[in-house]
Amino acid sequence: MKIRLLIIITCLLGTVISCKKNISTPRVKTLDISDITDTSAVLSYEVAEIQTAKKPFAMGIIWNETPNLDYAENKRAVKPMDGTFTMHIGRLKPHTTYYARAFASSSDFSVTSFYGNEIKFFTDSSDVIIINHNGSSMYVYPSSFKATWHLYDFQFMGATSQYDGYANTILVNSQSYTAQLCTDLVAYGFSDWYLPSINELYFLYSNKDSIAKNDSSIYWSGGQYTYLSSTEINNSDIKALKFNNGNIFSLLKSGKGLCRCIRK
Repeated sequence: MKIRLLIIITCLLGTVISCKKNISTPRVKTLDISDITDTSAVLSYEVAEIQTAKKPFAMGIIWNETPNLDYAENKRAVKPMDGTFTMHIGRLKPHTTYYARAFASSSDFSVTSFYGNEIKFFTDSSDVIIINHNGSSMYVYPSSFKATWHLYDFQFMGATSQYDGYANTILVNSQSYTAQLCTDLVAYGFSDWYLPSINELYFLYSNKDSIAKNDSSIYWSGGQYTYLSSTEINNSDIKALKFNNGNIFSLLKSGKGLCRCIRK
């Protein structure tokens, strides 16, 4: 009798353990933003192990004009299944920065939700600009961002290169809000954008009319003419450039200006 009872308990315990092994946690990954227009975009994402999750789940995309998104934001959900998907989101504001991420959650959002990485994009249907820079292609993002280079706790990060904005951006990324705008940018299939060095910025200034297609004052100024570079001078100053006259000058890191992200 004891042997039979032990066998039954063992079988039941094995069943419980087996059930637990079959319960999974959804894995969600935000992949890319594409087909950006003034009012819409297409986001791709990947979901795995959602069909074997304990609760009935929904999945999709959430987005808003502020970061750190959760399920209370704008969202579009679909029937859950494993795989890689694309989703069109519309009715966006023109010339606006948005944040988006994929999600998986219980259908009523009453339990823990699972999120993919958050990405940022700007609603602008303008084509990316590609110009020749010393024999290689320089991609110029078609819109400027208004920003303060740094907001607090100024530190000198050693980003003194006059020519290599990519290296500068890596060095100052943890300290510079402007640099982060570029490194967080995902656009036109690329995620390796950076804040130009002062020489790269001057190169843009030298070619501003051809880049702007004869609409230089509107295209480049945005109501201001000061453009920020990734080139540091010391712990409190960076190099900046006036796009109305090409003047390079020292600017406090707390100073405001515009940034134009590039990549090569």
